[in-house]
Amino acid sequence: METLDIVRRLEEQRLAIIEETINQAMREPFWKQRYGEEIGVQLHVDMDRNLGVLIQSIRYRSPMIFEDHTRWRRDQIRGFGCSTGHIREMYGNLWRGITRHVPEQWQSYIFNYMQTALGGLAFSGAGPRAISEQQTQLAEDLAVGTYDRHWHWQAAYSSEGRARLVYEYWYLVDYLIDALGVNSTTTLSQHVQWQRQMWLKRGLSTGHVQYALWLLADALTARLAQGPANEARQALMAASEALAYPRESCQALRAIQTDVISQTAERLIAAGVAPNGPETTTEVSWYLSYLIDSIATGAADPLLSYTRWMQYWLARQGLPDSPLRLSYEALAEAITRMAPEHAAQEALAMLQIAQRALST
Repeated sequence: METLDIVRRLEEQRLAIIEETINQAMREPFWKQRYGEEIGVQLHVDMDRNLGVLIQSIRYRSPMIFEDHTRWRRDQIRGFGCSTGHIREMYGNLWRGITRHVPEQWQSYIFNYMQTALGGLAFSGAGPRAISEQQTQLAEDLAVGTYDRHWHWQAAYSSEGRARLVYEYWYLVDYLIDALGVNSTTTLSQHVQWQRQMWLKRGLSTGHVQYALWLLADALTARLAQGPANEARQALMAASEALAYPRESCQALRAIQTDVISQTAERLIAAGVAPNGPETTTEVSWYLSYLIDSIATGAADPLLSYTRWMQYWLARQGLPDSPLRLSYEALAEAITRMAPEHAAQEALAMLQIAQRALST
């Protein structure tokens, strides 16, 4: 095999390979959602450079050239909010482009260079290694605990389906692996905040993100040794704290949320409109989470969206919306008693908007 023949073929087909790579990549909504329409141009520049270094590595028969470049590229894109999984995914797209434009007898030789580079992305710590081995199963655990058991996620992902949510969970775990690998939760926290933005658009709330983080911590405890699991749980706790809104009213409600949820749930149970069990507390926690999201965004849309969801769900069960009305009344009373005046006023204003929507 003539190495220079491979190099010559890759150079001849370079533009076509990159075009196919980017076309494939842009089918994934993440890029435009996170970075806007212009990201395609930047991806084209970056992937062309990646292919150029791969060609150089093959030319000089030095896998280390491409391996070092790949680690550098990973560090660079992490600074922009990506994870190791994104470079793996982009290299997968690049490989598919190469296979369409390079004879089969040369493909294994090129693949070895790419595989060596990707192997160099593995972190040496016990925690990242242990989580990486369970990454796919952890994503599935999260899907079972959310999509399979709660109609909220089924409604939010009704158009794309369960597979899309599993994909997003896989990346959540990937950001966690990176956080442990570089001993920094900055990018993980940024991703969790961005995931919150995406879920708000789907009709979910901050509480749903926190619930997913809690489920992931629980799954890690079940699947990993104590040391790596504890390390991962600490990183997830830091990411969860990043979901706290800076607005003073939101902080005030968050500080009293346990008591507010408890008192509201007790009233609903006493009135006979809710079961005496953890599901009532969980339901009340959703209301409060949507309320805090509404205060943080300065609009009642999150709470209104959930109000309509609940009306629809109750109607499908053949039930009136009276439990929802009483829930808002009880929540308003608890907040009035326990929250500082300024926070109570903002919360009550949002609740009144939702209550008026129930009357229309």
